[in-house]
Amino acid sequence: MTRPPLPRDKELPPAGGYEPIKFKRNLPIRGPSGTLIISGVFATCLYGFYRYGQGNVEKRELKRENMWSRIHLVPILTAENDRDLFRRQRAQLDREREIMKDDPNWVVGQSVYNTKLSPAFPTHFPASPYPSTSFSCCCRLGFV
Repeated sequence: MTRPPLPRDKELPPAGGYEPIKFKRNLPIRGPSGTLIISGVFATCLYGFYRYGQGNVEKRELKRENMWSRIHLVPILTAENDRDLFRRQRAQLDREREIMKDDPNWVVGQSVYNTKLSPAFPTHFPASPYPSTSFSCCCRLGFV
């Protein structure tokens, strides 16, 4: 017994071929593009540099204004300091006059040094409510 011959059809692709295989991930586009992000960063940096420059201009102007205000205040502050120094020296001479009123040979305000050289420390000492600190400068330097 013989078998009837089988059809010799081979499996062939369909006419026109198979459709392409989808192997890539199909993700939707999210967010801005890279070009837009870089443009935004560039614009932000440009604005920051502009504001930084404006801040430097303002700081320079404030510094100049501060310098000129100090220049204009120097004569006023010097005059005020001179008046205060004069008042303190006059009070010091009055105290000296009151303390040495019993000595007829004492000349108020005359230097106690018999030389033309000035002392190394100032002759005016700020008034202090504590007697030990009034001449603390001289005590530290060993003059008293």
